[in-house]
Amino acid sequence: MAIQDFINEFLSDVKFRGLSPRTHDFYEDTLRRFQVFTTKNGILEPQDIQSNHLKTFSIELQARMSIGGVNAYLRGVRAFCGFLVKEEFLQKNPFTKFKLLKQPQLNMPHVKFEEYETLMIQARLGKNPLRNQAIVGLLFDTGLRASELTGLQVSNLFKDKGMLKVLGKGNKERVIPISRVTVKRIQNYISNEREKTYLAEIFLVDKETSLNYNSLRLMIQRLFLRANLEHKSLHCFRRGMAVQFIKNSGDVFSLSRILGHTTLHMSNKYAVLDSEDLKEIHIRASPIRKF
Repeated sequence: MAIQDFINEFLSDVKFRGLSPRTHDFYEDTLRRFQVFTTKNGILEPQDIQSNHLKTFSIELQARMSIGGVNAYLRGVRAFCGFLVKEEFLQKNPFTKFKLLKQPQLNMPHVKFEEYETLMIQARLGKNPLRNQAIVGLLFDTGLRASELTGLQVSNLFKDKGMLKVLGKGNKERVIPISRVTVKRIQNYISNEREKTYLAEIFLVDKETSLNYNSLRLMIQRLFLRANLEHKSLHCFRRGMAVQFIKNSGDVFSLSRILGHTTLHMSNKYAVLDSEDLKEIHIRASPIRKF
């Protein structure tokens, strides 16, 4: 079998495991590019892939994209090689002797609390104000991924317990806390603005259409525009929640569970605090603080 055949096997496995279409497209784009590289370099079968080939591949990618982008592609290839080892198509994983590129620790863009407050004002003024307030509040309160928010069903809200059931990456369920004010906003939307419908999803465009990623993205984009704020992506709410959670004395272990991260590394990466944030925390938590 040629490398292309193994790539097709891997992509079929991605679909079988129920990973999202966006994840499938990412792997397909990554591995098609890797396939072009292997063909150009005379690498015909998986067992021919060596760690030095990975190094050459990463160097070629660095000429076109950032270190973060290169590492994303390399992770895709690493997942592919791991699949080959697991299925016994490959005896030794070339990534055992190859490490991803080291990235400088940078503060990633995130929605700040002041921006959240401004966006909430704009959400009250536009079309579907109850829905939009509930969405902005939910994003900043829980750090949900866009796909998790659009997939929420009415039955996922346990209002009496202040909990929310979320279907995350890889169809893994988790139950997370949600603040009272956010619960009230969602209930207010469901009771007074959400149209009567057969649809199970909480957030709708109309009674025949549930909110999807693009409609959510455009809604948030309009709010930023009307608020005269620099536009930030949906994922920036997730990072903003992480930063504010830690600033408010939350711990990274709880944060990891709320966000649905499998490791603390990603939660630590999300909750990078700047010097002013650290100064505020130190003032509140210093061992010699005067009460």
